[in-house]
Amino acid sequence: MASFDSFLFLRDRASSIEPSVEQLANFDMYMTQMALSMSKPYKHVCNKTNTRAFFGLPKDIQCLAFTTLDGKYLYGKWNKSKRTASQERDEIIEKVIKLYDCSSNEAKSFLAHGLIDLDKMDELYTRIHDPDSIKFRKKK
Repeated sequence: MASFDSFLFLRDRASSIEPSVEQLANFDMYMTQMALSMSKPYKHVCNKTNTRAFFGLPKDIQCLAFTTLDGKYLYGKWNKSKRTASQERDEIIEKVIKLYDCSSNEAKSFLAHGLIDLDKMDELYTRIHDPDSIKFRKKK
């Protein structure tokens, strides 16, 4: 049995290349949905095709159903894992606590209500707590 490359299949969808006979015969719905679910804008496609009725269709019909995505940009911003996102959020909260001398609950409240501009906060934090990392432009 030939292996099915779901990423190549999705690249072909973005380039509007017709599915080959091998792709039609060896289509792997699970891996295609896995690869497609990594892109935020196409999660709804995965949700709609993740049904018993769709899995009951023949492989070639499932494969041809994905040709409706032909010509679309399928590689958007990937989802971050929850652990990475929570670590980044914890680091931001620690910076806010150090910079504004407040409690963690106050820092979380500031961030939840959008009272702090994160770009300006990073700039202030580096100026106050890590001035050695600032690079100055030299004269000509």
